[in-house]
Amino acid sequence: MPPPSPAILVDLAIIFGVAAATVAAFGRVGLPSVVGLLVAGAVLGPLGLAIVPEAHRIQGLAEIGVMVLLFIIGTELSIARLRRMGRALLLGGGLQVGVTVLVTVCVLSLRDVPLRQALFWGYLAALSSTAIVLRALDERGEVDAQHGRLVLGMLLFQDLCVVPMMMSLPMLAAEEVQTGALLLVLVRAVAVLLAALLLARRAVPWLLGHFAASQRREVFLLAVVALSLLVALLTAQLGLSLALGGFLAGVILADTPYVYQVQSELVPFRDAFASLFFVSIGMLLDPTLISEAPGEVLGWFGALLVGKLVIASLVGLLLRFPARVALRAGFAVAQVGEFSFALLQAGQRAGLAEPQEASRFLAASVLTMLVTPLLLVVGTRVAESHALTGLLDRVFGARGDRDSRAEPLRDHIIVAGLGLGGRTLLRALEAAGLPHVALDIDPERVRQERHEGRNVRFGDASNIEVLARAAHAERASTLVLLLSDVDAIRRAAVLAKRRWPELRVLARVHRAGPVDADLAAHGVEVVSEEWETVLEVVERVVRRRGRGPGEERRGWPEGHFPESSSPERRCPTAEMGAMPDVALDPVVVRAGDRLAGTTIAASRLREHSEAAIVALSRGARVHTEPPGETRVEPGDVVLLLGTHAEVARARGWIRREEGADP
Repeated sequence: MPPPSPAILVDLAIIFGVAAATVAAFGRVGLPSVVGLLVAGAVLGPLGLAIVPEAHRIQGLAEIGVMVLLFIIGTELSIARLRRMGRALLLGGGLQVGVTVLVTVCVLSLRDVPLRQALFWGYLAALSSTAIVLRALDERGEVDAQHGRLVLGMLLFQDLCVVPMMMSLPMLAAEEVQTGALLLVLVRAVAVLLAALLLARRAVPWLLGHFAASQRREVFLLAVVALSLLVALLTAQLGLSLALGGFLAGVILADTPYVYQVQSELVPFRDAFASLFFVSIGMLLDPTLISEAPGEVLGWFGALLVGKLVIASLVGLLLRFPARVALRAGFAVAQVGEFSFALLQAGQRAGLAEPQEASRFLAASVLTMLVTPLLLVVGTRVAESHALTGLLDRVFGARGDRDSRAEPLRDHIIVAGLGLGGRTLLRALEAAGLPHVALDIDPERVRQERHEGRNVRFGDASNIEVLARAAHAERASTLVLLLSDVDAIRRAAVLAKRRWPELRVLARVHRAGPVDADLAAHGVEVVSEEWETVLEVVERVVRRRGRGPGEERRGWPEGHFPESSSPERRCPTAEMGAMPDVALDPVVVRAGDRLAGTTIAASRLREHSEAAIVALSRGARVHTEPPGETRVEPGDVVLLLGTHAEVARARGWIRREEGADP
């Protein structure tokens, strides 16, 4: 097999390097990454500095980027989600797209533009940027607000329309628009979607369930990629594009229990290939065009921005949403979307757009994206104008949003791992009425729990994207890690604390060891099964020897011993029953302590404090009732038993604290 061409490797290295720097720079001033990628393409491409002189070399990879983008959009369009959107999706989205296309066709027809081309430009104008808008709304915490739901409905409907729009381009490329052929294309699109939904209901969950049962990420990922490519190739054989095949593959997977894991596994592929797609689109942008024909570019810019803003706001008002909601939605969707670029590229190949026209539209579209963050701020200010919104509410008879929508999970507990401990915790949370969601990678276990009506989802909790997408960790209060793989625990805990510092993370480990210190350094609370067992044994032995039948409830606040504990951290016991004054206290031995380097017997700790050492931990091993000749080394953890006063005296004596000597 011949090695890849050095030229394309050089091009890719340059593209990714410059794109990373550009996106980082744009991010510092609050501009979306899509804009940075487009600008990077314009600078690098043959119409810019010509650092990458032959843009066609990356077109194949860019087309994969479109397919992956459409695949991810497809996975978001589950039937349950579409149902919840109600009128915001069907009426809001349908009217926004339909009216925008109609207005564009009417305006361009007045300028003697042929109907087929006018329809094509209407398609481009109707779409908005799902990636930019949803990210901006998420950062502002407005996705679940009333205007956020209306915006989401419009964006999802636009994404659904990409399929029939792309399928109709060959019909529009004909000399005359054949209505019958166009309707046939639409019927064909609906038939393909219905076939996809049938597969989603029956064959795909069964097939993926068998691969997921292996509980190996690479097996599951390979199966998903193979399935997606197979669907894409089949649609291509039917005369459709690979990109549409990717979308259908996503729709097929959207209603399966495995969708969150699928999305998280493909995020790196999406980011890499989609970045190439946007860079390749940017290479079509002529930077000199704005200076050479500013009037035409700004004309496109103004027409797109104002037209889309007015139409979307009017749609919201006609549906009797409050004026403040309709106006904010209008400002949010006023830009041109990333899928317009995919349609533009396909339309150029079909002869529906001249290169110069495409360049002007592209330049104006990038400008609409650049001003999106500013538009959201302006929209909020305009919506706060009570005189304007009050007048519009009276004119249009606002009724508010009556869409049924379940309240999103908030301040909930995430249970990762459904072994005995996870299932027990899940039932306790259920009994207590606490909001929760559980994750597991065993498909049979997930199926059983879901069959019993519990909120359980398939996914690998050590994957940060699964925590975000399936469990909404950004809104959670606590993450409880009950996984059997210590590496998975460490990866999940550290990544979760790094991304969501306020999230409380509790991790169960089977054996006390160095992992405790590593987790504690990241603010993770650790519970060791081994030490909990030791404490239970000690408690029962003490009761058996006549100290009393009282029960103790132990907790390890903000961390866990041995290594993760602060040297001064105590293990509290509830003063209950017949043992109100009995304490168990772990002490980490330091260099310089009286116990360090000596045996338990030679230290004469019992004589000095009357407290006893009932357990000692060294590394991953725990010794209960260590003999007197056991030498204590720095870093060991000793468990002291006695009254509170005796334990306090023993701790002070070990530390050489003033006044602790007898």
